[in-house]
Amino acid sequence: MKKKLCAAVAVGAALFAAVVAPASASAATTPEAASSQTLMIGGRCVDYGYVRVNTAAVNVYTGAGTNYSVVKVAVRGEYLSCWPIIVGNTYRLCSNGVIANGWIPVDVLPLGRPDGVRDGYVPSTCVTD
Repeated sequence: MKKKLCAAVAVGAALFAAVVAPASASAATTPEAASSQTLMIGGRCVDYGYVRVNTAAVNVYTGAGTNYSVVKVAVRGEYLSCWPIIVGNTYRLCSNGVIANGWIPVDVLPLGRPDGVRDGYVPSTCVTD
């Protein structure tokens, strides 16, 4: 829950910054310069709702990156309860080779762990709103 609250605060701060200080002509144009910006591809989970898996199967990770452990495998058409998109490690999943770094925090019931819900993360390119 603490991660979700932090993610919500970060999203709110980013939206406030975008309104107060609009983008300028010097915006990042290289992948290196854009590494801290969310590359908005795929689902976004704007209103704390659900996203639907749009690929045959997608790993749900314990953190916002493919270097984290897999906590579950979600399949095409499955709906996942979500929180708004966050920036994480870059990847090329479900996007025809396009580099992205948007991750959707989701609630999951881990494989073999019927004792409760925990946080997981899916690549934004593998889900739709």
